[in-house]
Amino acid sequence: AGAPCGATPPLAGGPETCTPGRQAGDVSACLEPQHSAVLGFRLFNRMQAACWERLYSGSGSLVVSAPTGAGKTALFEIAILGMLRRHGARGPGESGGAPKALYLAPLKALCDEKASEWISKFETIGAQVAKLTGDTESRGTAVENATVIVATPEMWDGFSRRSRAALDVLRAVELVCLDEVHMLNLPRRGAVLESAVARLRMCWRLQQDMGLRPADAAQAVGGPPSGPR
Repeated sequence: AGAPCGATPPLAGGPETCTPGRQAGDVSACLEPQHSAVLGFRLFNRMQAACWERLYSGSGSLVVSAPTGAGKTALFEIAILGMLRRHGARGPGESGGAPKALYLAPLKALCDEKASEWISKFETIGAQVAKLTGDTESRGTAVENATVIVATPEMWDGFSRRSRAALDVLRAVELVCLDEVHMLNLPRRGAVLESAVARLRMCWRLQQDMGLRPADAAQAVGGPPSGPR
């Protein structure tokens, strides 16, 4: 379950609030220098200012409802940067086993746009981006080494069910963005999205509530047999 931005106060133990004496929405005062450079803008708008701290500290789920062009994509970027801040970014080819962020959107064109944008943004801090869409499927090794995975629900569903790389990837996903989430109302595509998300949630729950190892949890929710590597 998520909460709208601004529904809860800043959580104790999260990142420090913006530096006193600086403008409250000043990105450079709130994020680490290399992270504020990735975002590429100087000031948070009101919506972003209400959300950034919870996302940067990884303090739980959020549901964000705002008009097109309001800056929602930047919120997911902040969440990715927060994940890297907690775990440490790795250089190219060294991301295997590190936590991953998954972006799901229903349109191939939207996935292409975000992947292209994030490849140029995140490569500056050593984070790789892989894309799964209907036309071009990244090889398993590319997805395994990626920090950010961009996919349509159908391609992610197929990858997570059939690919031998799925076990390692599935258990490493820590952060998920569901764009255009109203597609849940669609008869067929909504069911695919719901199935993909349910598999991720079950994997996490098996790890947390039952104490299963990540590999066993991933296997239990329908991953392929983990044969010799």
